[in-house]
Amino acid sequence: MLNIPELVSAAAHAEPVSHATVTGTEIEFEQCDSVGKVSKVTIEPCQGGNGTLESPCEFHYGSNYTITLDFTSTVSSERPRNNLIAYDSTESLGAGYDHYPYSGQSFDACTYTTCPVPQDTPATYTYKFRTLKSYFDSLKFNVTDTLQGPAFICAGFPIKFVE
Repeated sequence: MLNIPELVSAAAHAEPVSHATVTGTEIEFEQCDSVGKVSKVTIEPCQGGNGTLESPCEFHYGSNYTITLDFTSTVSSERPRNNLIAYDSTESLGAGYDHYPYSGQSFDACTYTTCPVPQDTPATYTYKFRTLKSYFDSLKFNVTDTLQGPAFICAGFPIKFVE
């Protein structure tokens, strides 16, 4: 389970799923509670660090990034719901807030993966975005079958945001 505080004061513009060949740096990540399994996470470009939990990729203000998750769900889903949360261990927003949904995302997970999501079949989730003025030090992807349904993708990893 992720042991990192949650927060975002971020804004981004996510793009629809693309079925292009995946490039980028394969990074270390942590699985969180879900009925599926993430087998690989890549970030393009991975600037600065080397993509490990101890030396995460850097995200630069105003730059474009693509995060790709390869996964297999043990449940099928017609209309999965997306939830990307950014974390900031400094709690820079104050008032006791420690997490926020990453701004600019579509809650319709079909924007980032082919739907319907089949049961027990490898699939890919692709999130393309441009970072805006943000301070966060990790991201967690959590995709559920429905608003209240079980998570079938859940993975998190540290990043380093730099201006």
